[in-house]
Amino acid sequence: TLTLTLTLTLTLTLTRAFALLREMEAAGIQPTVVTYNSLISACAKGEQAQWALELLREMAAKGLAPDVKSYSAAVSACARGGEGKEAQRLLQEMTARGVPPNAVTYTSVMAACETGDEALALLRQMSASGMAPDRVSYNRVLAACAKSRQWQMLDKLFEEMASHGIAPDVTSYNATLTACARAQEPHPNPN
Repeated sequence: TLTLTLTLTLTLTLTRAFALLREMEAAGIQPTVVTYNSLISACAKGEQAQWALELLREMAAKGLAPDVKSYSAAVSACARGGEGKEAQRLLQEMTARGVPPNAVTYTSVMAACETGDEALALLRQMSASGMAPDRVSYNRVLAACAKSRQWQMLDKLFEEMASHGIAPDVTSYNATLTACARAQEPHPNPN
């Protein structure tokens, strides 16, 4: 019931936020990129991917260029809302429009990946663009490995984390244990 209460509260809050946007416009106050970013971030928290995407389209229709915060929040909304392919499409769109993704963007898309291979490819892309992966990004890859039962990748990822001076945390180990449990095969190296 707590989840239902929180979901209902977020939905009502988002509904009110959209009403405020329309009130602003009716009063002749033009929303800015910051206005839209706030709304899209609220959509991410409420797992409302379609609303976030609608806001991005509305921004473009009004001549406002979405920035990295706009896209990152929309990607997060898609990832949280189960729209992984849409999150990946937004990453491609933003780079095509000259908006360079940041670490938040990449880790949000990684969270939406269905396989460890997809998430690892994004980790490599992130590195190639000059951003050093951190524990959060590695944990996203580990979680994708767990989701797709790709336990064979785990040792290499832990070694790579160590080589970058990144110590695993409880999230890292939980993802690893989940991957092993889902694979229903013993992990070859429990240490």
